[in-house]
Amino acid sequence: LDADGRITAAGTAARERVEAQTDEHCAPLWSPLGPTSTRRLAALIAPITEAFTAAGTFDAIGGG
Repeated sequence: LDADGRITAAGTAARERVEAQTDEHCAPLWSPLGPTSTRRLAALIAPITEAFTAAGTFDAIGGG
């Protein structure tokens, strides 16, 4: 973060690396479901993400 608490270019790049690594490491967990079931699961849990977003949870932990 910079002096004003905003994410820097280096911070953004680091977060992108973490996200890419997370996707890579989690792929074996999702692959047995296949694309159709994965989309279905994502749709089923979408209300949870929406509720967290509406409540400001992600903003509170710096992920907004």
